[in-house]
Amino acid sequence: MKLKYWIFLLLILLVSLFLRVWSWEQVFPKGIGNLPILLKEVDSYYHLRLIDNMLVNFPQSLRVDQYATLGGIAVGCPPLSSWIVKILTDLATSFNIQVGPNVEYLAETISTFLPPIVGTLSVLLICILGTLLLNKTAGLIGALLAGVLPTEFLHRSLLGYLDHHSYEVLFLLCTLVFLLLLERRKNILWSIPAGVSIGLYLLNWAGGLLLVGIVLIWICIKFLVDYFKYSKLELSLYIGTSFSLLIGYFISLLLLLTFTDFTLFLVFPAIASIVPIGLYGISKIKDKRMVLGILGAFVSIIASFLVWKQDILYWVVNSLLAVFWGFNSTIQEAIPTDFITFFAAFGITFIFSFIGLWYYSKNKPNILFLVFFVFFFLAMLGQRRWIYYGAVPLCLLAGFSVYFISEQVLPKLKSSIILICIFFLVIVPIKGIVGVSTMRADLPFQWFEALTWLRNNTPEPFTDTNAYYKLEVKEKAKYTILSWWDYGHWIIEISRRVPLTSPTWQVLPEGPECQFLLGKLPDSKKYLKDLRVKYIIVDEDMVYGKFYAIAERYSPGIDKKKVEEMWPTSTVKSLWEGEPEGFKVIHTFQTVKILEVLDYAEFQ
Repeated sequence: MKLKYWIFLLLILLVSLFLRVWSWEQVFPKGIGNLPILLKEVDSYYHLRLIDNMLVNFPQSLRVDQYATLGGIAVGCPPLSSWIVKILTDLATSFNIQVGPNVEYLAETISTFLPPIVGTLSVLLICILGTLLLNKTAGLIGALLAGVLPTEFLHRSLLGYLDHHSYEVLFLLCTLVFLLLLERRKNILWSIPAGVSIGLYLLNWAGGLLLVGIVLIWICIKFLVDYFKYSKLELSLYIGTSFSLLIGYFISLLLLLTFTDFTLFLVFPAIASIVPIGLYGISKIKDKRMVLGILGAFVSIIASFLVWKQDILYWVVNSLLAVFWGFNSTIQEAIPTDFITFFAAFGITFIFSFIGLWYYSKNKPNILFLVFFVFFFLAMLGQRRWIYYGAVPLCLLAGFSVYFISEQVLPKLKSSIILICIFFLVIVPIKGIVGVSTMRADLPFQWFEALTWLRNNTPEPFTDTNAYYKLEVKEKAKYTILSWWDYGHWIIEISRRVPLTSPTWQVLPEGPECQFLLGKLPDSKKYLKDLRVKYIIVDEDMVYGKFYAIAERYSPGIDKKKVEEMWPTSTVKSLWEGEPEGFKVIHTFQTVKILEVLDYAEFQ
């Protein structure tokens, strides 16, 4: 049995890794060692820009990026992922490992392969988590489903997806596993790796307080159940949880050395570390009505404080909306998840997961796991992006379901029933599995060619020609590039130029860039005033695919009929179809066109 278990686990990990690197020929169209490297999703290019800067300035990270938009903007990405790439790049060079023309290419190659590796390690942790929650069989099945189903978890751990999401899942799973071990084995030493995991999570993502919040929700519910139902609390669990939060807090202090001001971000984990040990102290009071009164008073104090400090209340409300509310969003990943999306991602695993939930809830369920499931299920309903978290509990619950079904038959039929269930769970979304695993890079080659041309044939945007690698650039860019905001990160990293808008700064106040693209020439040129727009990049998709999105970005809820009336005379259509007065086409490659604003100086 032990040998079979390890063989099955190894096969699951190998299949998971294969699916994540299947598209390597699309990421490296001319082979490893040659340009270009075509990454997944637009945000990957901004992470690569931060890695480029980190290679020169380690361990200091960029705080204000003058390349993100005109006048610069605070960087919202903590430095952990860039640190990891820098350290691995230095290790590779110390062993004389050379890939491609320079160190930047080597770092880009390393960062390209990290998401599949991290994703596969997460699959291993899912197996361990399932084993702790139920048994080895359920853990294996849950890990297999999480590793192969076409969810956001697979998508965001693909080769070339340079974002912090795969690390988020890894560190969250580490935290769950170590807290479960702390709870089960009653050994406070497990709080150390749990705290390290929390600290790494905080260093990885600006939304890292989400994990601290989940731990607090769990320990509070755990306290209520333990105190009012069993009247007994394990000292090691509550002290250990406080200790783990405190360790996470001290690790997160590294942000003060390398990153921008995160005062509230850093204060909250410190305060949170007091809560578990405080709850244990309250449990020594035998009068349960008094305990309820103390807890009620504590909640009232927090509520009063938030009413008094409305800026913090505003931050709390916005943070919750950012997680749970995606309605009215024009960003694909931030819209609510409907049943069709659930079924496309999970197939019948989605249905099996609720059978598993029913079965698991009848067998002394773990409160931490239930909090994890409920939190991210609600988050998934609000925004589909959170499926990369929610896939973990749903797949584990489906694994519990398959195990429960196999327990209803004769022992000699168990293996057959499990294999049949797995076959149907995987075969239903098989088209999606292949589609996600072989997904093309978001950056078309013609864009790579056009932006490379722009880098080599236009003047530097700053007086300092090495500004791209500097931690601090005090001057504003001499000029900007106007295009659709989604393309901004490509412009920053590939052309080393300054986009007017990008995913880090999507719309300017009053949306002059959108009004320019939507308006009619020559009147629309007035919207370029003070924006320092010297070049404009348009592509076929901006005219025939994204035009409504441009209008919606400027005026949410705009009538579609009005958009249709604007389209024939719009500036973006005029720029794509010809060379209007005041503009000069300086480069065209297939579906991408670059124009220079000839009277650029008049608008400054």
